[in-house]
Amino acid sequence: MERNDDVIFELMERILNKTVREFNKKKKYKDLLLSVTELHTIAAIGGNEGINLINLAKLKGVTKGASSQMVYKLVKKGLVIKKPSEHSDKEIQLFLTLLGKDVYKQHARFHKNNRVKISIMLDAFSDDTYSEFAKVLENYDKLLDT
Repeated sequence: MERNDDVIFELMERILNKTVREFNKKKKYKDLLLSVTELHTIAAIGGNEGINLINLAKLKGVTKGASSQMVYKLVKKGLVIKKPSEHSDKEIQLFLTLLGKDVYKQHARFHKNNRVKISIMLDAFSDDTYSEFAKVLENYDKLLDT
């Protein structure tokens, strides 16, 4: 395959555009319309019950303020509860409500189905191609951080 950076740039831009479009879509869970960002915050809390706002922000790669605003929305929707930490009066721990846990489980099933599709694609790669693909993704991830 002849190298053509324009083709790669266009493909990366198309993938980013599709990702942004998907992130902007609301997903229906029960009677709630939730953004992908809300769902992923629920997933982060569900996978780390008792996490505090600072660690949630670090985990999600966002500011503490952005994390706090998202948690506020999820509390308002009845998906997350905030409890004072047993270790510190200043610290708040985050937990899912029963509804939040239900959404968490449904979203986990969605991800499991998607991972199966991606695994099938990755299984077709040779070990060398798989390693190179992983390096490309790691480098692109670092590039987006700059």
